[in-house]
Amino acid sequence: IRAATAKRNITANPDDFVNATLPTLREYQEALGDTKLILAVHNEPNVSVEGFGTAWKNGTDFTRWYLAVIRRYRDELPGVRIGFPALSPGGDLDLPEVKRMDEWRFVAQCGEAIAASDWVGVHAYFVGDGTDIDLKPDLWRQMAHGRSVIITEGGPADHIPNSGQKLHNVYMRCAEIGVPVMAWLLSGAGAWESADWVKRRVRI
Repeated sequence: IRAATAKRNITANPDDFVNATLPTLREYQEALGDTKLILAVHNEPNVSVEGFGTAWKNGTDFTRWYLAVIRRYRDELPGVRIGFPALSPGGDLDLPEVKRMDEWRFVAQCGEAIAASDWVGVHAYFVGDGTDIDLKPDLWRQMAHGRSVIITEGGPADHIPNSGQKLHNVYMRCAEIGVPVMAWLLSGAGAWESADWVKRRVRI
């Protein structure tokens, strides 16, 4: 499950995020029963629409925020398995509509956050038939320092049409490197309508 707020205005106060997300996470935990809640904390914190430049200025600031969030989650959600969130892949961006800090420079400042996590999330996308999904298993495992790596978004890049065959190719590639992958299910792709399983009539 991805812990995320309904609104995108992430604040520098970690308690705001926890208070906004805990009720929903408790519902998931209750529904799962004895199954462990596997939780990704937030999403792509190195881009401006997810708090970069406002709630935190760099990976060091984010680490402080993240550690405060997961302390409360572990107190409130017994047995939860905490995942360091996937970053937005790519280098620095400074556009009017979005800003991004290079993923590897950001993650280099998050060592303490990763050390406090149970697993590490990453994102990978394709622009062709799915066999071209951008996998970096050696870099990911180096970043994770022995923790499990999970691709928490594995699918088409923005404006690239999704299909069952393409996703089949993605799953086969990820199986070859031994990294589990998740995709956008049903109509949960948000703004990325090209990835939507319902609108694209995706069948596996």
